[in-house]
Amino acid sequence: MTRSHDFQPFSANVQELPRNACTYLWFICVYTSASLVFAMCLVLVYGAMARFQVDVRNLFQCNRIIGGSWIGRPFVFIRGVTGILVLSTSQVDFQNHAGLSKLVSPQRPVWHTCVLAGEATWITYVVNDVLLPLTEPYSALYAPVSSTLAWLVVVLLEFAAPYRAMAIIGRNCTIHSFKFGVECSSGEIAIGSFERMRLLFAILVGAVALAYLMVRAVLCIVPRFEPQASGMPNVVFSSTASSFLRQDPTNPSCVDGVACVMAGVVPIFGSKLFDLKNWILFKSNPMGPMMYSLVPATFRMRPVAKIKVARSPNEGDTQTPRWHIRSVGFAGLVYMTTTVVLSFLFLSLSRKRLANDFLWTGFGDTNTQAFLSNWLNTHLQMQDHTLPFQVNVPSYGLLAPTTNVTLESILSSALYANRIQDEVNTLQNVVQGLRAMDSCNLPWIATAYCFADFSQRWPMAYTTRRQQRCQDREVNNGAVYLEAILRNANWPTLSLCWGAALEVAIFSAIRGSNAGNAWIVNVQSNGKSVRDEVAFWQLHAITRFTTQWQNYKKMGVTESFLVANSVGLAYPLTLKTSNSSFHISAATSFKMYWTLATDLTQVMTNGSTLSHLQLIRQSRKYAYTNMTLQSIMMQGSTVLTAPLDPALAIFSETVGPFGVVDLKRVAVPASLRQLVASMTGFLMAKLSTSDAIQQAFWSIYTMYNFLPQPQAWDKLNLWGGDINCGLNFGGAMGQPFQYFSYNGLCGNYLGEFMGVYTQNVVKSLLVSTTVLSDPSRWLAISMRDYTDQASALVAINVTTAFMIEYMTPVELTQFKDAAEAVKATTRDDIELEVIEYLTYDDVHYNLSCVNVFSPAEPDFEFFTWFYLFDWVEGKREVVSFQGDLDTITTLSTIQNFDRRSINPDEIPRNVSLYFLAIIQYISIVLCGVGCAACVYIVASHGYIEGINMMSFSLVAGHVWIGRPLMLIRGLTAISFLSTAKLNLISPRANLVAYFTSPVEFWFMTLLSSGEMAWLVNVIHDSCSMLTREYTAGLFFKSSVLVCGAAAIWSFVQPTAHAVTIDRVCVAVSVDFDVVCTSGIVQIGDFNRFLGLIGIAFGGCFVVYVIERLRLKTPPPKYPWLSFFLYSAAKHKFER
Repeated sequence: MTRSHDFQPFSANVQELPRNACTYLWFICVYTSASLVFAMCLVLVYGAMARFQVDVRNLFQCNRIIGGSWIGRPFVFIRGVTGILVLSTSQVDFQNHAGLSKLVSPQRPVWHTCVLAGEATWITYVVNDVLLPLTEPYSALYAPVSSTLAWLVVVLLEFAAPYRAMAIIGRNCTIHSFKFGVECSSGEIAIGSFERMRLLFAILVGAVALAYLMVRAVLCIVPRFEPQASGMPNVVFSSTASSFLRQDPTNPSCVDGVACVMAGVVPIFGSKLFDLKNWILFKSNPMGPMMYSLVPATFRMRPVAKIKVARSPNEGDTQTPRWHIRSVGFAGLVYMTTTVVLSFLFLSLSRKRLANDFLWTGFGDTNTQAFLSNWLNTHLQMQDHTLPFQVNVPSYGLLAPTTNVTLESILSSALYANRIQDEVNTLQNVVQGLRAMDSCNLPWIATAYCFADFSQRWPMAYTTRRQQRCQDREVNNGAVYLEAILRNANWPTLSLCWGAALEVAIFSAIRGSNAGNAWIVNVQSNGKSVRDEVAFWQLHAITRFTTQWQNYKKMGVTESFLVANSVGLAYPLTLKTSNSSFHISAATSFKMYWTLATDLTQVMTNGSTLSHLQLIRQSRKYAYTNMTLQSIMMQGSTVLTAPLDPALAIFSETVGPFGVVDLKRVAVPASLRQLVASMTGFLMAKLSTSDAIQQAFWSIYTMYNFLPQPQAWDKLNLWGGDINCGLNFGGAMGQPFQYFSYNGLCGNYLGEFMGVYTQNVVKSLLVSTTVLSDPSRWLAISMRDYTDQASALVAINVTTAFMIEYMTPVELTQFKDAAEAVKATTRDDIELEVIEYLTYDDVHYNLSCVNVFSPAEPDFEFFTWFYLFDWVEGKREVVSFQGDLDTITTLSTIQNFDRRSINPDEIPRNVSLYFLAIIQYISIVLCGVGCAACVYIVASHGYIEGINMMSFSLVAGHVWIGRPLMLIRGLTAISFLSTAKLNLISPRANLVAYFTSPVEFWFMTLLSSGEMAWLVNVIHDSCSMLTREYTAGLFFKSSVLVCGAAAIWSFVQPTAHAVTIDRVCVAVSVDFDVVCTSGIVQIGDFNRFLGLIGIAFGGCFVVYVIERLRLKTPPPKYPWLSFFLYSAAKHKFER
């Protein structure tokens, strides 16, 4: 049986939870509720003005009438669907009692069920409304019965058999490869039921049919209740209002003000009323206070030949030739047909654009998500912050794998969370993280404390030399002050875990003075805000919070980037995610310092050497007065054993005693990161120049396995390379052993191999210029590899031949100066070394440290660059081991990238799906109306007012579609014009993949620009009450001006994308969990979006002003010909 393995924690990724569709439904529900409340407020106001002398029976139909007049069927239907969705979803609550967590499915409160059932009955309102032409005059009788019956059945169903969430457990796995493991789907939780949703729909529709049949059956039995056919419908009321509003039998045309408001006809001034549907202001005959007489609707056909058209005095009596009327009618038919065809073409071209909410064509189909994530992960290793830039050049490409298969996984550095700790731990982040994290984990923060308080009155370092190091180097580091965590702890939680230990080890040594007592009270009752707390730290000259390297816990990170679309919405996509966890049993860093948590545990352990001792240096019971932490570690035999391993004894004598060694992370120098970024960009661009260079590179593209060692270790017995471990258990070898590891554990016979791809060999040769110019050194360099000198020689030989063939002498030496600067920084400032425990005489052990750029090791430089490239790429770390005697700065062993599959569910598709459906709906409706109009044109033999067909989209859009959907179509077109094209390609031999930004297809640009006419129509229609007789002359001119300006702008300055790398992180748990947002890809330009909308409004205004200035005499004001025409159609047709 194996040893016990702890469970691996896994943090839930909230970004995987789809929520956009629910947000849109919620906004629609808010809109319908707000409209309903606003209308009801007007009802109360007008009712009060009429002293409530109104027919109160109408108020019982308020939802039905207001929904049909103020809100509209589509939104009323969506509100009903929302109620059904909630009823089809199980109630699930998370409960935690005394450490026991569970999911429960509670019964909904009775009033919740009743309200939700009432919301669902909005569906019946829509069905009743649609069936009005067929069910008159029985609608007023059966409709209330249908909604009541539906509500009752739904409520009973919810009480008798509410839907409960179900779980299905069953593992279904797919093997990706033997190297990268399997991917499994292990179950399903059905939180909602589609079957229940269909059942509720059936109940609601069935209730309508059943109610109608019941009413008809009752009326057959009792015919005296047969309703009388209503008189002529009102000319301005909708069918819903005409059917359900009560009429005065003695005067059917007389309606009170409250009924008018409910029907969407709002009294304004005296006898004037405003019709929301037709957007017109008209006069009515007042019949009393808040009583109006509305003309009933009539219709009479007149032959075209008999219609007399009033002419102005200037017009002659010459009759228009018949052929002219027919030709204009034919032209109108052609125009209308063209409009319908273009609408369907726009729909066809929109399908790819509307595949996701980014409006990014091909994002989910061409592996763009994986490429973009890998590209960002690569560049985040080299850059932290950039200004916006464009990536549509080969230099920002990525190489294909050596297998030439599409990489569908996301690769990220397993050491990334470690690497960004010093950047993440700003003072504000630290204070927020300390307060948010589990206070029981505070003593596990990787730091060695120097002082208890910010005023440095109570020192805590365990040796005099370390206390001096604290004074020299750490006074501005908040991590070395115990007060930093105590001031921001959740004291009930901290006291439960460590209260007694803190009292014994810390507080009891301080309570002897008034200052100590005051300090204890202060840290336990800190009420400062985060901002004030940071200012308090800064007041004590604390400017940073730098923790130490460790390998007793794995730090977690969740990092994402944003994709911003043209309307300013940014959606996150996950770059990397790793879970935080403790692996104390595998830790090897404890021997350097075993954390405050271990100190406190030892203090409270009976029989421990530290039992009930104190950690404050001035205390009489100070734990380390007569002994060292190293000696205590050896007594417990858990961290160190006595006698010390020979290698560890050498470390203790060379660097300093164990227990007081500081482990400092070393950041990658900016010069090195810039050098690697420049070489990478140069190589990608170079490899994209021709088919020949790609074919040549494919022939040498591979991964080499090297095990290099400096000349100083030749022919010596090496005993270990992990500075945290002792001698190799099995004996010595002639090759370097594995260096220290973030994973911990001390291996046996593990060599320090490195996997090097051809591109890194090219980069190493670019910065090792003397290797290229001196082939005589190649053999000596290859001899630095312990296992396969022939492979190393081949790598140098074939790569050099490739570079000389395809690169100019200037290109081969362009990085020489930058490389020399990096070498100087690494050699002299960082003093980076590789280390091994070895013997020179097979008797005495030594700790050998060789500077990676030592002048005595010129042949080792070729391999040194591979170490540095791994450091930049996030495969290795560099740590400075700072002891009481000396400091060693060395690098870790290689850590392969983490690999995870992309999550296509992160790509938002909700809005685009709805907008595509709206465009489809509009196109189909226009086609239907156009076909009907064509039938009438043919039936009339072309004798129509053909010029009216020029207003086909305008009139048909407002009458058959409505302003909201027209507005959406216009804004969709503007979104297309405001979105850049960014296509992922792998040209030539598929070696380098990169983005291109092709110019948008000209026809698509013209079509999208033309679709802006929908927005122009909405603007003029909404303003027609103000522009009145000028309205007719504005539509065409404004459309030409606005659409033309939009097209010219799009052709002259196409929308461009922008990428910004800007890592912004939050410490969810200090030294444990980090959440970052590290960049934004702006595929859409919100400023362009606003600019095009501004052009639409500005163009409409400019045309109106020009019309007012151009026409010295205003156009004639014609009387209102028909209430069947809404405002814009009246002004348009009267011309």
